[in-house]
Amino acid sequence: MSRGGVEGFRGDRLRALRKDARWSLAKLACVADSNPNTLSRVERGLQLPPPPLLLRLADALTVEPGYLAPLPSGTDGPTLRQLRERTGLHGTELARTLGVHQGTVSATERGVSHPRDVDAWAEAYGVTAKEFEAAWKKGRAHTAASR
Repeated sequence: MSRGGVEGFRGDRLRALRKDARWSLAKLACVADSNPNTLSRVERGLQLPPPPLLLRLADALTVEPGYLAPLPSGTDGPTLRQLRERTGLHGTELARTLGVHQGTVSATERGVSHPRDVDAWAEAYGVTAKEFEAAWKKGRAHTAASR
């Protein structure tokens, strides 16, 4: 499976929505500005879509991105990376939005550093400050567990 795509993406849901719409892979590829071969790999779980493609697919099929790539819930809540992916942004794009270096975004998502202006960061991730803090702590715990 390719790296760098949206974790938790459900290719089976993409295929079901496409078939319900009676669209071919070529039609969906055209509407979502992709190509049929990529979409075939995504549907079969051989490739994860990058964040911008997730948004284009959700828009084309008139569903929320979270339907195609559900976030973890309950005690296993989402990380900042998972939240960012659902906004359709790469780390470099989020860094540009926040006026910081991409390394700062990466360190923050891993819970290695904590931003001073949590409200601005939360807004960029499309969540409340409380949700941002919970996701930051999740990333920190994941980083600590992998060492």
